[in-house]
Amino acid sequence: MCKYNGYSRSHEPTGMPYQFECPRERCSFMLRADGDGEAETLARAHARVAHSSRIAPADLDRWIKPIETA
Repeated sequence: MCKYNGYSRSHEPTGMPYQFECPRERCSFMLRADGDGEAETLARAHARVAHSSRIAPADLDRWIKPIETA
């Protein structure tokens, strides 16, 4: 489990997919994951590797969104 902002996110699939789109200008990175914890881990790894930066927890909360499934 990841822990931040006083609560935990599980890396286990939650049954609801999540999506992250990199907000950086000219970056077309987008990911979809089976859980918000997995999406968080992959988004942080992208920021670290592609942009040599970090993502604040408040930004992750805004940028990782659940996807409605049909």
